[in-house]
Amino acid sequence: YALPGAYLVQLMAFYENLTPDPQYCALKKQQIAELPFKADFVADNACVNTPVIFTDYSVHTHLSEITQMLWNFGDGTFSNQTNPIHTYSTAGSYNVTLTISNNECSQAISKTVTVYPAPSLNLPDSLSVCQNNSFAIDLPNSFISAHYDFGNNDQSNALNASYQYNTTGDYSLNIAAIDSNTCTANHTLIAHVAESPQVTLIASAEAVCMGETITLEANTTAALNYLWSDGSTNNNLEVSQTGIYTLTVTDDLGCTARIISNQLVVHDLPVTQISPLENPIYLCPNKTVYLRADDEYNYDYSYSWEGSGNNVPLYPIAQAGVYTVTITNTQTTCSTTHTFNVVAANNPPAPFINMSAPTICMGQSATFTATHPTLSNFVWNNGNTSASINVQSAGAYTVSVTNAQGCKSSATRNLTVYALPNLGTFPVGCYTVCEGTNLAVDNVLGNTYQWYHDGDPIPNNNSADLILSEAGDYVLQVNNALGCNNITDTLSIEMINCDN
Repeated sequence: YALPGAYLVQLMAFYENLTPDPQYCALKKQQIAELPFKADFVADNACVNTPVIFTDYSVHTHLSEITQMLWNFGDGTFSNQTNPIHTYSTAGSYNVTLTISNNECSQAISKTVTVYPAPSLNLPDSLSVCQNNSFAIDLPNSFISAHYDFGNNDQSNALNASYQYNTTGDYSLNIAAIDSNTCTANHTLIAHVAESPQVTLIASAEAVCMGETITLEANTTAALNYLWSDGSTNNNLEVSQTGIYTLTVTDDLGCTARIISNQLVVHDLPVTQISPLENPIYLCPNKTVYLRADDEYNYDYSYSWEGSGNNVPLYPIAQAGVYTVTITNTQTTCSTTHTFNVVAANNPPAPFINMSAPTICMGQSATFTATHPTLSNFVWNNGNTSASINVQSAGAYTVSVTNAQGCKSSATRNLTVYALPNLGTFPVGCYTVCEGTNLAVDNVLGNTYQWYHDGDPIPNNNSADLILSEAGDYVLQVNNALGCNNITDTLSIEMINCDN
């Protein structure tokens, strides 16, 4: 039974009836069973040297009472208190028995109580730390919570605390931690806080131009080691790039101090488009060289030409010499300088042009051939770059050559093109005429004339007029005083006798 009390117990038995109807007979027996009490208690698992409270949960009926109670704590100790408190000095599992009685009967109940060993923080008795340097306390993994009292009114409930003392001295650091068995470990250690090194940075400049450096010098006390943000370990740093730089110094106690510089600026030099870039630059006779410091005027820059004072990016030079330009960024005052070395050079000998003919008639062509004793990089004024050109148009033809210094010489020849005789008034096509008709061709200015009939020359007729005596095809060839000739298209004549 789960609870004490008076319980009616009944037994029913059935057997076969020898004189049927009913077939079976029943036998019933009942009795009152009394349970005066029931023993029970509770107790939590505990830690070594931590009191365990045993609470009696025994019950009894109103007609009975518990007159005696005996606790056996399983470690050789006993108690007859109702709710005793017991402390175990050794970890382990203990079989605890509670026996209750009323001078007539008794009942016992046993339960196991586990006593966990006292946890350890495994921490030293003292700790040396540095002023303004963070330190951490890592507890074993078995702990689930902790409380820190740093001895200066600062506290923390972090499991693994990280802390820094800002004032030197000795501090009593108290730690109370609870493990997964809810057992508490307490530990006190003395934190010796040593003074950290003091450091300042001295910069030789806040801003410089590309190619220059800024010196960062560490001014510190008791520092043994230096570590800059670029990995260098000297007590000063040469800065050649824009940025913010960090220094960490460490003294002989291992105390560190960290300082960050201001923004240090390394300005770029002016970006220019220098031309020409050749060295030397050759100046040909009667020519001008344009020295260029930039493609166009930049209003953020100033241009200073040595010996000039012209604030312009383009400087014309007609005399050999050494010329220097300084370009300055007026915002940063950073400048760059470029020197041009201009050397006088001579023109090469002029080329020579051979002409197949100085004059031609319209429709003909002439060949111009250039020669030179040392050069062959011919360039004609019509864009042709071969030694010989064939031309048909009248005009001046110039060829030039360029030596290694870029100086040019040229030669020019003229070509005259004569017009052909004008035969625009000559009739062409098919005509029917009377026998003996005089064919006169007007406005033909010729020196000699030659008529052809059916492809054969007509003799003894040096005139622009012709007496037509027979049918056929006629053409006229005319030569002018300049030696140019022209020939007409075909005139087809059908002859008729006009006397009839």
